[in-house]
Amino acid sequence: MRSAKEVNAAMKARGWEPAWSPGTPVIETTLQPGTKVNMIVDAKTAQAISEGRTDKVALGSWVTFDDTQSLATDMRQRAAISSKFKAQWDGPFYVVEFEITQPLKSNVGFVGKQMESSGGMLRGGRTQVQIDEAVKSNERLQFMRPLGPPKQLN
Repeated sequence: MRSAKEVNAAMKARGWEPAWSPGTPVIETTLQPGTKVNMIVDAKTAQAISEGRTDKVALGSWVTFDDTQSLATDMRQRAAISSKFKAQWDGPFYVVEFEITQPLKSNVGFVGKQMESSGGMLRGGRTQVQIDEAVKSNERLQFMRPLGPPKQLN
């Protein structure tokens, strides 16, 4: 276990936006087969998953244990997904439930606040799981499988 302060400092040193809520722990763990997680994806990724074109799917590195059946605007706020990472024009957005199929190193903690390019603040607060960055985006489906079709967020 590491502190969010420590992990955020390492992210900032790499030129990344700190992602973890200050004052909370970040748990280094290995997700085991059978674990279920949810991922927010853009329309292009949702379509490729729906069509079974896994060779065309490059998944992001963040998932959550939380229910994501909420409004897209609420999703942006609680998951602090800035338009830098999921632009408005990439919508509509979808949630995909995945099952972990083989052990997957991850960091687990709470979403920290993020600034929008417009100057607004995204509050964060949800749980988040950062998938081991050694697993490249086009390899992530080797570690997890969708449990159903993507569901559009309203």
